[in-house]
Amino acid sequence: MKNITFVILMLFTQYAYVQESGSGYNLNFDGTDDFVTIPKVNLFTGLTYSAWIQTTSTDASSGFASNSALSIIGDNTPNIWNSFGINDGKVRYIHYTGSYENVTGATSVNDGNWHHVAVTHDQSTNAVVIYVDGIPDATGSLTYSGGGGATKVGFTRIGGSYLDGTGTQDFFDGSIVEVAIFNTPISQIQIRDLDV
Repeated sequence: MKNITFVILMLFTQYAYVQESGSGYNLNFDGTDDFVTIPKVNLFTGLTYSAWIQTTSTDASSGFASNSALSIIGDNTPNIWNSFGINDGKVRYIHYTGSYENVTGATSVNDGNWHHVAVTHDQSTNAVVIYVDGIPDATGSLTYSGGGGATKVGFTRIGGSYLDGTGTQDFFDGSIVEVAIFNTPISQIQIRDLDV
């Protein structure tokens, strides 16, 4: 089991990059028990989650309603309000609005190639946009602050998510690099700048 706790968290412009020294910034997850632990970071004013991923998994079953089958960014605390991952080969963003609701992309990203995946969620308009390789892949509207969510939206995991508030499950199976997390929804041009 790899439980990596070495993380460089850069909050100068409210984003984070995950890096593992000695591996060329590439984190490989076995889908069984590997994840990165991060102290809880709340995102009060909206968010962008972004990462380069590579997977061939077809997993479509998650252990909890807040999780995708393969978690890219998750939260293992009892105050889980959102997560970002892959479900049945497609990008999925889940957010609590009084119940867990999701926006799921249309493009399969489980072909073994590297894909840049991202989601933006605007706290003021509730607009959600999923991007695959810099192109909008799905849109939706999810209430950002439903059930007090604006004070609870955040993350504690890369490569895993919620398991009864005490552990982690729905592990990513594949590789993740260049995780970027912003406390605001960034533009498509900015997403494309990350997709290079």
